[in-house]
Amino acid sequence: MFGQSKAALEGIDSVSTVDAVKALEKSQAVFIEFRDAECERESAAMMGGTGSGNILLSCKAQLNNWRVDQLSKQ
Repeated sequence: MFGQSKAALEGIDSVSTVDAVKALEKSQAVFIEFRDAECERESAAMMGGTGSGNILLSCKAQLNNWRVDQLSKQ
């Protein structure tokens, strides 16, 4: 979805296109940083329990789905 959003912005003939693409790229980078940190926190809260790996993956999937939903609303 990120690629589609970026391509859609790049296809707009406007003086603001470059700024919009840069903002999207920054937003994506910060989202990935947040997602990874938040999911590591949730996993670590399991104190090494057997479900910690599943928590990590589930968290990333949930946040990725949220991000896709946000990008698709544009």
